[in-house]
Amino acid sequence: MSNYDHWDDYTPSTPIEVEGGIKAKSKRGTIGDTWWSKRWVSILESFGWSSRLDRGRKYARKGQVLEFNLMPGKVEAKAQGSVQKPYSVTIEVQPFTDENWDHAIEAMSQKAIFAAKLLAGEMPHDIEDAFNAAGVSLFPDSSKGIKTGCSCPDSANPCKHIAAVYYILAEEFDRDPFMLFNLRGRTQEEITEALRKSRTVVAESQSESNLSDVVVDTKGMEGAEGEDSEDDGDSAELSVADFWGGTELESFSVDISPPDVPAAIIKRLGTPKFWDSKNDFDAVMSKLYGEVSRHAIESAYGEPMVLSEDDDVINEDVDMAISQTNDVDVYQFRVTLDQSEPSICRIIQVTGDIVLSNLHKIIQSAMGWSDSHPHVFFVDGDYYGESDLDNMFNSIDEKTVKLSYLMLEKGDKISYKYDFDNSWEHNILVEKILTPYPDVHYPVCIKGERACPPENCGGIGGYGYILDVLKDPDDLRYEDMIEWIGWDFDPKYFDLDDINVRLSLIT
Repeated sequence: MSNYDHWDDYTPSTPIEVEGGIKAKSKRGTIGDTWWSKRWVSILESFGWSSRLDRGRKYARKGQVLEFNLMPGKVEAKAQGSVQKPYSVTIEVQPFTDENWDHAIEAMSQKAIFAAKLLAGEMPHDIEDAFNAAGVSLFPDSSKGIKTGCSCPDSANPCKHIAAVYYILAEEFDRDPFMLFNLRGRTQEEITEALRKSRTVVAESQSESNLSDVVVDTKGMEGAEGEDSEDDGDSAELSVADFWGGTELESFSVDISPPDVPAAIIKRLGTPKFWDSKNDFDAVMSKLYGEVSRHAIESAYGEPMVLSEDDDVINEDVDMAISQTNDVDVYQFRVTLDQSEPSICRIIQVTGDIVLSNLHKIIQSAMGWSDSHPHVFFVDGDYYGESDLDNMFNSIDEKTVKLSYLMLEKGDKISYKYDFDNSWEHNILVEKILTPYPDVHYPVCIKGERACPPENCGGIGGYGYILDVLKDPDDLRYEDMIEWIGWDFDPKYFDLDDINVRLSLIT
């Protein structure tokens, strides 16, 4: 018999679904596009919080974070939980001292590319070296470096509400890397002004000359007044009069090349309010900007632009990001009858836009049950079941919840219980998340093993008893068992075509 105690004594905490919340852009997998946001997430996960962060990631994707306010050293946010009043979340990180910042700014100013990339909305890969030189770490180096709080009753830290804010912050860091600096105590204006001053000092220290000391090639160049240069040599001083006189150079050329920071202005400004397409704005515009650069170089030099390996990977990622936003996900589930030996299972593919009540029908048809007993789903701490059932589990109405709302990822598991007396437990594993094929009718069963047990036989333990009796025709119980179960019952029987005919009738 089943020993799943969670069906009987768990009181679920179901989040209230909200509209207009801050919803993470990523649909599955890791959250964060840039190296610095991924570093933020990986560091949090390195603290041993992976299991706690997992549910928070799903909260972030559902849009349960209502608002947040980032200020130097602190984040204050609201997250919608299971009660009407949103929970208050705080995340605090120790700001750097003025001395730390002065040393970091000085280190950053030594490289002009640092300032250029930051102003373009990019975080230089070696930016951490500048902070390490100042004796501090830009990212928290231990869990003690982050102080958090939440008004929810959950004693775990981080709870799912704090974790959700962590992930929303990661995507905000994608959009504006200066937010990470702000968390450490300096605003964008303060940093850019400090960099500007520091770069000026660096430039002046590198050269004590001014414009009058600049020597250029003036061979063939006429003066501002139309007179030949008095210098017969190859060089002469460049005067202000010469500069504004409109003199022409014998030759002039420019170097056209892809920018160091692709689509920098788009990344800096973010998605405009008028954008109503389902496609990701950054992905679409990044690809268009790449095409503009390609055509500019081909027009200038008359030869195709050679893409680096990184460029090819980026373009593939962009194409995938765009295509994924256009399609409904298809979930490939392995449905296994718990404790069945040999295994009784079905591999089915269903679209994410179905409600859970339809998933119940699909499982019933695929397994071979008669749908004559109550059932319930158990997903990530919540129950989903029939609204007209005596609600012994305090379950959510399965007719109101789409499969996509569960934000399932590859490797996630769902429990499904059918017939509470016989206790048929099913383990549902997310094997794959696919893009639908236009010629495939969903739902569809693609593989399976062994026949469905007879109903009302006493659960998996009773079925095991039946199989033991059927192994020995000389058993005194054999004829009575065959009479009850039917002479044509074959525990190894599995008919894929028959299952798919039944699935085709589900609407």
